[in-house]
Amino acid sequence: MNPRYFTDANGKAIYLAGSHNWNDVQDESDAPVLDFNAYLNFLQQHGHNFTRGWVWEQAQWAPWSTAAMTFTPLIYLRTGPGRALDGEPKFDVTQFNQLYFDDLRSRVVAAGNMGIYFSVMLFEGWGVGTKPGEPGNAWPGHPFNASNNVNAINGDLNGDGNGLEIQTLASATITSLQEAYVRKVIDTLNDLDNVIWEVCNEANADSVDWQYHFVQFIHTYESSKLKQHPVWLTVLWPDGLNSSLFSSTAEAIAPDDSSGDYEALTSGPQAGDGRRVIISDSDHLWGQGGDGIWVWKSFTRGLNVAFMDDLTTNTQWESARMGMGQTVQWSKRIDLVHMIPHGELTSTAFALANPGTEYLAYQPAGGSAFTMTLSTGSYNYEWMNTSTGVISATQAVAGGTQPFTPPFTAPAVLHIWASLVPLPAVNISASPTTILLGQSSTLTWSSTNASACVASGDWSGTKAVSGSEAVTPSSIGTKTYTLSCSGLGGTTSNSTTVILNRKGTGRGVQKSAR
Repeated sequence: MNPRYFTDANGKAIYLAGSHNWNDVQDESDAPVLDFNAYLNFLQQHGHNFTRGWVWEQAQWAPWSTAAMTFTPLIYLRTGPGRALDGEPKFDVTQFNQLYFDDLRSRVVAAGNMGIYFSVMLFEGWGVGTKPGEPGNAWPGHPFNASNNVNAINGDLNGDGNGLEIQTLASATITSLQEAYVRKVIDTLNDLDNVIWEVCNEANADSVDWQYHFVQFIHTYESSKLKQHPVWLTVLWPDGLNSSLFSSTAEAIAPDDSSGDYEALTSGPQAGDGRRVIISDSDHLWGQGGDGIWVWKSFTRGLNVAFMDDLTTNTQWESARMGMGQTVQWSKRIDLVHMIPHGELTSTAFALANPGTEYLAYQPAGGSAFTMTLSTGSYNYEWMNTSTGVISATQAVAGGTQPFTPPFTAPAVLHIWASLVPLPAVNISASPTTILLGQSSTLTWSSTNASACVASGDWSGTKAVSGSEAVTPSSIGTKTYTLSCSGLGGTTSNSTTVILNRKGTGRGVQKSAR
């Protein structure tokens, strides 16, 4: 298994990549209603296998705007009596709105039917109050605002007009209500294979223990159920630390750019080391940003990729969408379970490899030459033009440090795999193997899977791949004749020896006449 990726029931490594949109689960009044079936078709047409389902806990208002935008359907029933701050009936936070859960299930099922994994966001850090630099406040619309529920629940424990405390463990009552909600979501979706749980999007930095609690809560609650699904944590914002993600028991994490160049602007992104499945999400890097180069750099560094997509027509966005589809397809073509980041094997620094068996390198500088260091052996290789997706005809190359130049000017993908051509075999012999000064010995050799041979030792020069040659050494001793033959499979050497003795004096041991 490759710990940089999730694994299916057959042991196959699953690389995840895909777009996600803020309104793919609920409708937002100041944005066009998302046609979810058309959205899934959009993902499928681009070759994506992952999307991130968003949740909005508040009925109205948001940090990024002062407009009175609304979100539907909502998690809890609005039963009254009394009116909430938005003028609608107050919430009963002990009664769930079944419409929300039915709609959520239908979307996850539909995604699964199209081969798309669905991340289910359970809580939203942008739904409980303000965010730095933003003009609005979501707290007046949240069900746990004391003015909005019939249960006397007050999530603003310090009275500052925000509900950030509900994403801490400060109130056991609120945590219990949240646990009931999480159980409801799990009960709704547990039987489905394409589910990943996301605890919360960009909660405040003081929510670490609360997030850890819900990672463990999910693991424990699902342990006795039909299926167990992975849980991922996204970086806290503001002031979150990637180290808190790596210290969690979550199976996957989504870091920001505070440590590790996940934006891939310079030498990055930081390679996945297998401690966690890493989903590099543009949401936590730019908000909106990223392109095809970022996707390919991330993929060849062992990362999964998510792209926050406004679904508009945009050349940069389209390159990211295309890149995600391409990388998903390549993840299926290569033996991903054995491929790990090996940037040291290429001068571009971007490669996945199972050395000696398979390599996948990325050259972001279109048309520029680079090198690959291959284990001894023979290989086939092919190019892909990332701007068109066209894959070139297969060619052959031997092992060693080899130069490559893309045959086009776009960023390039180079796929190399071991061929069935074996190493050359070399046989060489001498006859006779012992001679006297002035005599000759005949060297006879043959080779297979070789295209050229070179002599060394006590002979020299280029030789045919098979043949014979008389040698007449001129100095007494043992002579070594080495032949090295090369082919697509590499180079093999073999040697033979000839012993040269002095001529006899004619005065051998004589019988005594006496």
